[in-house]
Amino acid sequence: ALFASRAQALKPDFVLNEDNANAVAEICVRLDGLPLAIELAAARIKLLPPAAMLKRMESSLKVLTGGARDLPARQQTMRGAIAWSYDLLENQERTLFNRLSVFLGGCNLEEAEVVCNSTGDLEIDFLDGVTSLVDKSLLRQKEWDEEGRFSMLQTIREFGLEQLAQSGESEAIRTQHLKFYLEMAEQAEAELTGPGQASWFSRLAKEHDNCRAALFYSQEVGKTEEGLRLAGALWRFWEVRGHVGEGRAVLDQLLNLPGASEVPANVRAKALNGAGVLAGNQGDHARQMDILQESRKLYEELGDKSGIAQSINNLGSIAYSQGDYPRAQAYYTESLEIRREISDSWGIANSLNNLGGV
Repeated sequence: ALFASRAQALKPDFVLNEDNANAVAEICVRLDGLPLAIELAAARIKLLPPAAMLKRMESSLKVLTGGARDLPARQQTMRGAIAWSYDLLENQERTLFNRLSVFLGGCNLEEAEVVCNSTGDLEIDFLDGVTSLVDKSLLRQKEWDEEGRFSMLQTIREFGLEQLAQSGESEAIRTQHLKFYLEMAEQAEAELTGPGQASWFSRLAKEHDNCRAALFYSQEVGKTEEGLRLAGALWRFWEVRGHVGEGRAVLDQLLNLPGASEVPANVRAKALNGAGVLAGNQGDHARQMDILQESRKLYEELGDKSGIAQSINNLGSIAYSQGDYPRAQAYYTESLEIRREISDSWGIANSLNNLGGV
């Protein structure tokens, strides 16, 4: 029933009848009844009738059940089904599929093209290539906020990442992916305290998995500065959307990487400030104080008044949480004076709000 349903979606005149029923049944048996494997096979109905499909599967049975011998049989079959579908792609479709596997949690067409075809080297129309992968069930499409979004099932994505690594393009594509989401996060950072904050928080939530993948890659290959910039831009999102533990762990890991102390001072100061705020959210005020004092020192060396005011304001929050209201008031007042000096309207409102709390 699954094979027939998927086949009819792609080839409306397909019907299960006496001529093809045995072949369809045998295909399903050979695929261990695994839904994804059956769907991948049925997606080939435009090119191959069931009998021809079965014959092709029989000739590649070793591929279909290949893989590491210590893998469960069902996992070997699934991997074989994906490999078989992949092998039937045109070369440029394979290249596009490999590159698209870099996305975690999906992407829209614009994001996909910027990351996967930044140099314009793909020799197929990008939209046609994506459509073909959707038709072949290697890519899923769904609507999200009136925007078409594409994603891979995790099993298929893992296979794609392996192929990407074997192609020799992994470093270039993953670097482009990191670059794209770093730029997006830094653009979002400035908007999270503005009138468009709601839509930007939503966008970051949608792209959180991609940001996670980019952060992991930055740590994996030692792109410490890029990782700290990305995490430094995301800390407010992590705080507001409840990812405090995750955000703090990522910032701590990045700040302790070899070479983290050599990154530009403004990058380190921002990351320290974010780590300090998140530590405070978890009640670790001793650690928060140490981090924020280091952040304040760096901002003072840079002459960054906005950063200095932010650090002082956060030091006031430590005093406030500990019940030391006179000290909190002094910090908040000092922060307010600096923010008024530089005409930081959001910061002024923040300091006044905190003083009101005192």
